[in-house]
Amino acid sequence: MRKVGIVTQVDQQAEIFSIRTPKGRAFTFSLDENIRFCGQLPDLGDLQIGMSTLVAGRRLKGGTLLAVVVAAREAPAFSRHMGIVTSIDAATNTFGLHARNGEQLIFKVDEETRFQGFDVDVQSLDDLQVDMVVKVLAKKQEDGSFLAINVSATTKESLEQYDLRTVGQIIAVDAQGFSVQARNGEQYDFQVTAETRFRSLQNRVAALEDLQVGMKVLVGAEQVGDGNYQAQVVIIGALRNW
Repeated sequence: MRKVGIVTQVDQQAEIFSIRTPKGRAFTFSLDENIRFCGQLPDLGDLQIGMSTLVAGRRLKGGTLLAVVVAAREAPAFSRHMGIVTSIDAATNTFGLHARNGEQLIFKVDEETRFQGFDVDVQSLDDLQVDMVVKVLAKKQEDGSFLAINVSATTKESLEQYDLRTVGQIIAVDAQGFSVQARNGEQYDFQVTAETRFRSLQNRVAALEDLQVGMKVLVGAEQVGDGNYQAQVVIIGALRNW
């Protein structure tokens, strides 16, 4: 088994350590004399809370997890979060987020924070609304607070109204539409009509003719036949699936 996460506990006496995965699951690993450390880790004494860690291990009888190989490095300054907006404070330029892992987080925004709407018009903190679904790319500050670098927002209703939502890379473009290689390995062909809406930073992509092979896109589409889809909204950018 392999697990990736952030170190949350290190107990050198008991020779165990714990990590929390990006999905919020916690795992505790024990060590033995065959443990192998890689990266910035000569031994367990150099493992620190907050480090980003990859653990290869196996489950012993009784359910104990034994770490076989541990590689760790300082956690990156940037992190991604997804959840529901719970509060907005224009006076302090902050908004609250109830994240998928249950955490309640506060994000600051400044003049450099970029906002993007998925089927909604969100260009600044003023456009953000409580109960919107957002994905946030943030940088942790020296005081421990989070500064939002990019905020992608949509509504719960928008997430539910499409027959297909997928993220991938454009592999072909023609006069009628485009094809996407999705993250799950599937290939989808999308027709573009006058009703198709295009969204991108600074409106650099406004129509089918602006699409290029290699672009990363999020597509919300309606199924119009067996295996055929009509694109309703196309968002261009380095986005992950909602």
